[in-house]
Amino acid sequence: MRLKKKYRNLLKFMAVTLILILTISVVAAAKQHIDNKKSNHNQDIEEDYPDEDAEAYELPERTLNSDVIPYDGVPRTISCWGDSMMFGMGAGEAYIVFGDDEPFDISGWTSPDTLQYLTGIKVYNLGVSGETSYEIALRQGGIKMYVRDTFEVGYDDSVDVTIVDENGEEVYMADFSAYGYTEPQESDIVYINDEMFKITGTEEEGLHICRYSDEEVNYDAFTTVYADTQVYTKACYERKNDILIL
Repeated sequence: MRLKKKYRNLLKFMAVTLILILTISVVAAAKQHIDNKKSNHNQDIEEDYPDEDAEAYELPERTLNSDVIPYDGVPRTISCWGDSMMFGMGAGEAYIVFGDDEPFDISGWTSPDTLQYLTGIKVYNLGVSGETSYEIALRQGGIKMYVRDTFEVGYDDSVDVTIVDENGEEVYMADFSAYGYTEPQESDIVYINDEMFKITGTEEEGLHICRYSDEEVNYDAFTTVYADTQVYTKACYERKNDILIL
């Protein structure tokens, strides 16, 4: 009886010892695996980021394609398009105080005014109060406009014209020049085929068009504009190379 009990205790001891050995082996193997991963990771970092004494990487040569236009060195102006917020509706008396300095008067400043002050770059405020995103995009050229029908016209007399958007919907504007209220410009001037035209009329009576020049023209010269030719507002055409803020 004592022999059987002693034999059972021996089996239990052997079983516990075996379990302990297996546990230690698993833990050791897991630790070795983790150490190996850390070592490989550190080696990868060293390969990717050489120390300061190592020779610097040679940067690949830059390749330019038709989508990348290098800076031409020409000074740029900034055009800010938008609605009443860009226009500055509600701008009133305001001051900025820097420490013990005298208050800096910014009364009546708009976002374009602030941008021009901070950058020293001429900024055009092309905001128009009450406009929708669609109307802003039309003025700016994001939504294209076209003449619906072919017409021939000179400087002296106007002809009927219908201007439509990309979807064929007729377009009317308070001012086709699109410079807004803060930039003094001749109203309702558009560009077609790189030439200026003046729009007259209203949505109720229809639109009319004639050729236009900033200089006095002592002769009449006719030109033909064909259907589906694109129309650009004056601001869109003249400010196309500006830094655009919308």
